[in-house]
Amino acid sequence: MRDCVLLTASKFVNRHLSWYLTNGAISSEAATALPKQLNGLIRTLGNQSLELCEHLGVPKSLIYAPIYTGYQNYYKSDFTQGEHYDLLNLKPKF
Repeated sequence: MRDCVLLTASKFVNRHLSWYLTNGAISSEAATALPKQLNGLIRTLGNQSLELCEHLGVPKSLIYAPIYTGYQNYYKSDFTQGEHYDLLNLKPKF
């Protein structure tokens, strides 16, 4: 949970970094180190992302979206359920 809180806070500070620097709330050294810290937190949490989603109760149908798990096979199949374009060949399906 610590890393989740740190990531959220770091992203907020990064988004408003100019304000923090202008008002002296953060040093230029800390501002320079922030992207590396963000990348490290993302890497750490990325390795645990499926486990985090499970503990937070995110439904598996939202985790395994077709676009991530073989979108080409998805659009070749009949699972498109109303989508009218074959994106691989850019032709209408009807």
